[in-house]
Amino acid sequence: MTDPAAAENRRHRTRVRALVAVVGLALVVSACAAGAVLLIRGSRMFQEVDPVLLGASAPRREELGAGPGIVLLGDSWVAYDKLTQPLVEGLAERGLRAHARSYGHPGATSRRILRNLFEPETAPHASAAALADPTVRFAVVIAGVNDSASHLGADFYAYHVVQIARVLRSHGIEVLLLELPEYGIEQVHAARDPARWLKHELFVQAVDDGEVDVIGGYRSVLRRELAAAGLEGEVHVIGFEGVVASYEEETDLFRDPAHLNEAGQERLVTAIADALAARMRPSSLP
Repeated sequence: MTDPAAAENRRHRTRVRALVAVVGLALVVSACAAGAVLLIRGSRMFQEVDPVLLGASAPRREELGAGPGIVLLGDSWVAYDKLTQPLVEGLAERGLRAHARSYGHPGATSRRILRNLFEPETAPHASAAALADPTVRFAVVIAGVNDSASHLGADFYAYHVVQIARVLRSHGIEVLLLELPEYGIEQVHAARDPARWLKHELFVQAVDDGEVDVIGGYRSVLRRELAAAGLEGEVHVIGFEGVVASYEEETDLFRDPAHLNEAGQERLVTAIADALAARMRPSSLP
């Protein structure tokens, strides 16, 4: 015969275990949610620029015998000076002399590229020398692949690129900005290992409304923010369609989904050289 008291005790223990399990699960979910919020907030912290740095009078820009200086600022797309010599040669073919230097930081977001402008010269990837060099007349900015691949948000990308442009303009440097490149953003996302995929999927859902291919949206927001900052007429945006219009249709121009190969880089240099040549004539002719 079953002891009613013992049966009731068992039922009570079962209810307690179930309650503990539910509470434990709720705590785990809450902790995960809190951790996710902190991760997103930390990754999306916006870098402010001291207004004093923007209000300083622009240094006098000079041209030496080698022609005006051009700097390329960006991520791995401009790293290791792979574009500088082809660009100088491309300008020479157009009857223009110039010297160029690259400040590329592989893996850098637009925020990191902005910060590099104020890093001590001894710091890795510091680009403050570009602001101090009086021969630098033009800056070509290539950013956004890492912002969009990490799904940090169109507002994050646009804000920091606008700040980069403002800093350069405040130092008397003309700015040419490459439109966020077309690349295999969906392929980059799909190829991640499970842990990294889960992390980035969180950003896709929480920041980019579940959209993986956000290239068009990021481009639109940047143009809007350039106009809002009064930079629309001061910053020339180089369209990327002439380089690559569709990743899926022109994969032969890429060495991997996120980087151009040599043939793709040749097209990119042509687009940049054309944009620069239109702004260097006739004052920069030899």
